[in-house]
Amino acid sequence: GVRGGQTSEFVLIYDASVFPVRFLQALPLPNTFCGMEWNPNGNEFYVSGGVDDKIYIFALNDDNTFSRHASVTLVHAHGKGLLSELPTHEGMEAPKPMVGGIAVNRSGTTALVANFYNDSVSVVDLKSRKTTGELDLRPGASDKSKSGVAGGEYPYWIAVRGDGTAWVSSPRDREIVVLRLAPSIAVTARIPIQGQPNRILLNKSGTRLYAAVDNADEVAVVDTASNKVVQTLGVVAPVG
Repeated sequence: GVRGGQTSEFVLIYDASVFPVRFLQALPLPNTFCGMEWNPNGNEFYVSGGVDDKIYIFALNDDNTFSRHASVTLVHAHGKGLLSELPTHEGMEAPKPMVGGIAVNRSGTTALVANFYNDSVSVVDLKSRKTTGELDLRPGASDKSKSGVAGGEYPYWIAVRGDGTAWVSSPRDREIVVLRLAPSIAVTARIPIQGQPNRILLNKSGTRLYAAVDNADEVAVVDTASNKVVQTLGVVAPVG
């Protein structure tokens, strides 16, 4: 439904320890997009606020239910990034920010947030509930000689290994951007993908990164030591 011009969207919680799964809660929020992630402590999780340019924090209550406890605003102006460089026409509204994927480090202290329309990743301190930095993923942002070179645009999903390395999918530029998190967040490599990578997932040991490549109907497998694609897995059912 619509309330006050906004859609009523929900996080649905189920008990997965039983079969069939048992519905527990429907938690409303004004807007959302694709991001959702647990804190490793299991006591709170984070949800993308979409065009509201924030992440919502849902935390565990004393009665074992969850509720929305706080939010963190990422403070983006409309139209920053790639879309601000496109021609506009009279009557067109500047594009709003769009919060995408969220990933949390192993210690549960920091969240990385993909800013889909701002070509960047925000760093959020989960203790203070504040942003502590932002990294523009485009090559020209850190090296002016590469201004205009494609890369890092429309970041969608993030995976973090431990507290030291992160990978960010860039469907628009068909690459996965590799980040170091300390001593300061920075781009360290770019992995070309034959197709548009969207959601990405690390294996338990952190040695392999799996990327869904939607327009190729494949999963790309990345060796995280070399940051190279070492295998592609077709996901289309065999004919007949």
